[in-house]
Order: sequence, then structure tokens, then C-alpha cells
Amino acid sequence: MNTDITCIEDRRAVAGVGGHLRWVFCGVGVFVISSLLLNASALQRNASHMEYGFKRDVCLVVIKPIASFSALLCLDRPREWVEQYRLSEGI
Repeated sequence: MNTDITCIEDRRAVAGVGGHLRWVFCGVGVFVISSLLLNASALQRNASHMEYGFKRDVCLVVIKPIASFSALLCLDRPREWVEQYRLSEGI
């Protein structure tokens, strides 16, 4: 059996060096929450344009408080600025 560890990943694993999965999940969680808050008004608008039914009702019930909180913190403004810029530039 070869005990010589030549692969960098193996050496890092044996030494216990490297990123912890917990930090990856924290980073992904921060990304999802921030993107949800920044795009809440558009998500609510899209949910209101869905076909009537259970799926639309659930989407609206879930996104309405998030959109209200986003508007309270003025986190919906950057998206409005980008949309106004795109409309004025014809993009």
C-alpha cells in the first residue's frame, strides 16, 4: 500500500485544511435571501400574472409579505432603476 500522498487534495484532507461546508451553505443562503429581497416586486408581479389556481395563490401568499418587507427597506428600488434604464435605452 502506498502511503505517499502526492495529490494536493489528499494532503489538504489529511491536514484538515480547506473550506468548511457550513460556510458554503451560509454563502448560498445569503445569496438566495438577498436576491429574493432585491427581486420581490418582480416576483410578485409575475405571480399575479399566473393562471388562476392553487399554484398562483400559494405564490402570492408567500411573496406578498416578502415584497412588503423589501419595499419597506427600499430594496426594490435598484430593480426599478435598472428597468427604467433598460426602457429608456431600448434594451
